[in-house]
Amino acid sequence: MSLTDDEIKIVLAVAMSYDNRKLPGEANRMAWVEASRRANWTVDAAVEAVHEHYSARTDFVMPGHITQLIRAERRQPAPYQPPPPRPAVEAAVRDALPSVDDPAPPRPLIARMARRARRPRMTAEDRARIAAELDAKRPAAEGEAS
Repeated sequence: MSLTDDEIKIVLAVAMSYDNRKLPGEANRMAWVEASRRANWTVDAAVEAVHEHYSARTDFVMPGHITQLIRAERRQPAPYQPPPPRPAVEAAVRDALPSVDDPAPPRPLIARMARRARRPRMTAEDRARIAAELDAKRPAAEGEAS
């Protein structure tokens, strides 16, 4: 994609407002059209690059300056945008959390903790039984290995 002659006239008019260059001839405009084609400029990006160039520099803007500024802008990462909200997840989190105005503790969380607390624990007898089973299997496994 390249800029048209009319679009190059716009870019050069912006440059002329900064550096008082004389009205460019057809050969000059065609050179800028070719530079825009090779570097894939858009008119908005080129105008912005002219403004950017003259905001920091005083030298006469050339097509190479425009190309450098456009490429530098294209290399910049896009600003961070947080992912869109997920209503179902947000609703579940909101429902699980107690309200600031609600003095009662969240009942589902307490119930879940109570179920975990009621799980049977391994007793000393269970440990002894498992150890005996492992000891009985150990000699058989050692005999197979030799």
